[in-house]
This record gives sequence, structure tokens and C-alpha cells, in this order.
Amino acid sequence: MTKEFNDISADQAADALLSDEDIAEMRQSLWEDGAVSAVEADTILLANDELRGSSQGWTEFFVEAMTVYAVNSARPKGYVDDARARWFAARITDQGKLPGKEELLLVVRILERATRVGEALRVLAHETFLRAVTEGEGPTRQGENAAPAGCITAEETELLRHILFAPGSERPAAVSKCEAELLFRIKEAALEGDNPPEWKELFVQGVANYLEGFSGAGELSADRALELEEFMRHDGAHIGSFFRRMASANPLDGVSAIVDTLTGKEGDEPGVFEQAAEDAKVTPQEHDWLDALLEEDGEIDEYEKALLSFLAEANHGYGEA
Repeated sequence: MTKEFNDISADQAADALLSDEDIAEMRQSLWEDGAVSAVEADTILLANDELRGSSQGWTEFFVEAMTVYAVNSARPKGYVDDARARWFAARITDQGKLPGKEELLLVVRILERATRVGEALRVLAHETFLRAVTEGEGPTRQGENAAPAGCITAEETELLRHILFAPGSERPAAVSKCEAELLFRIKEAALEGDNPPEWKELFVQGVANYLEGFSGAGELSADRALELEEFMRHDGAHIGSFFRRMASANPLDGVSAIVDTLTGKEGDEPGVFEQAAEDAKVTPQEHDWLDALLEEDGEIDEYEKALLSFLAEANHGYGEA
């Protein structure tokens, strides 16, 4: 990065006087080398302590730059491990809480862009949304017209959807048991609130996804990803000959092999389609888990009725509520 970025005046930051032109200049300077260093990231974090909430331009710049630093500088790239997640969580919180919208949007974006994200950042995101609903506090509840406790807003619903189905969530691109239980906790806290219609949809889709979700072939481990990263860096030139050999082979043979893998005709392992069908079944353990949550208050509310109706339509053994 050139000198201009690091020489942003302390007076400008302290008085939150960065104009759109200033931010554009910072952006141009930052991306000159296509990367964000640890020193540059620390500069941005310190500036955000003064500029938080100052403008939409600053928010977008902060989230973009810090996401690039979090995801691209990880080893392997995209794997924000537990230690790195704990460092980020400590650095962007004040007394364990996210102080502003910039930090919340950063966590959401990291989860969306990363391949794997350590527990500290995932838990931080979950607690932020739960606190907003139960206590009416947090980055999404600031300002004179902030929503009170006891409800969930349309903005929170949309951000929560991004988190639950993000590649870097606990169950990549799907909902985990912990996340499904979070949905139930938020639902209970917001049961009597003025909630947007999108919330009921997210609750039903999220819990149903946990119960019938397809896990696929599993997550690529960080060690294996690092091996592949090293291979591409040092041995990538040999890949061309591999593709040339593939091109000279009978393409129908390749298609047949793919079909066999999907349908499970090759070997004893189930194919992708069979595995998906198996995962879509609600197991006895999942049935007991759901029954316990439904019976906690002795009543079936409108959200639970919608969930049961969805499961009944999917032929998973639940009767119409």
C-alpha cells in the first residue's frame, strides 16, 4: 500500500470527517498490491473505532477490506481457524459484544466468503441476534426508531439467513442442530412480537433443513486444502497434460463414471442421490429432538404449526398440526 493510506490524518478520523473522495482514495491506495497486510488491517480497525457509523461509504470499505484480510491471508486461504477466529472476535468486540453495524456485517461477510470459520465468530453472530430479540440491544437496535425487545426485524431475518446458509457456518451451506435450536430460542423470544412474514419462512426452512438436510461428501479439511493449495502453486503446470488426456478419452466413459458415482452403481458406497434421500429422512433421534422442543411449553404455536405442516407435506411422518 502506498503512503497515502497510512497517512490518513488522525484529525479526520477523530472528527469522522472522511468524505466519499477520501474513502475512494483510501480504496485505490489499499488495492494497489491486491492484498491487505496485518499492519494495514490494524490501521483500518483503529480508524473504525473513530469512524464507526459515520457513513455508508466507510462501512462498505471497512467490511470489504477486513473480509479480504480475514479470508485471503489465512493459511490455507479461506480457512479462518479457531485461533484466528478468536483473535478477530476479541479485536472487533467491546466487552464481548459487537459495538456497531460495521462489525456485524464483517462477521456475516466472513462467514459468506470463507470455507471454514472458527467457533468464536459463529457464536458471536448467534449471540448478537439472540440479544437483539431478547434484550433489544445490539448493532441492529441502534437509533431513535430501533425495534424493541420481543420481536425480530426484517433486516435481522435477512442477515440471519445469510449466516445460517453461509459456507463458513457450522454446517456449510446448511443448518446445524445448534443453529436450529437458535431458531427455536429466537422464535420463543419473539413469539408475541410484530415480526415480518419472512421470519416464519426462515424458521420453517431452517429447522426443516436441519432435519432433512443433505450433508454431501463432507467438508474439505484444512490440512487437505493446504496440500491442494501447495500442489496448485508448485505443480499446477502438470494439470494441463491431465486435461489433455481427459480430452482424448471417450467422453461417454467419463459421463458413465459420473452417473455411476451419483447413483451408487460403482462399488459398495451409496451414490449422491441415495445419500441425499437417506439424509432427507427424519431419524428417530431427530424426531425425539423435535418432540422435546415442541412440548417445552405445552402448546403448539403458529410457527410450530407451519413447521409441522411443511414436514407433513414432505411425508416425514408428522401429522397435520
